[in-house]
This record gives sequence, structure tokens and C-alpha cells, in this order.
Amino acid sequence: MLQWLQLVGASGLVGAALPQLPQNF
Repeated sequence: MLQWLQLVGASGLVGAALPQLPQNF
């Protein structure tokens, strides 16, 4: 369950941070 929570948390953080990051990747 910990892995599932980490996955959801990581995807949520990335989804929230992506629009704020400059698209240099």
C-alpha cells in the first residue's frame, strides 16, 4: 500500500509542478 500511496503522491506532485516548470526537458 505504501508503494501505491507513493505512486499517487508522486504523480500528483508531478502533475501539479509540471505547468510551473519551464519546458526545458
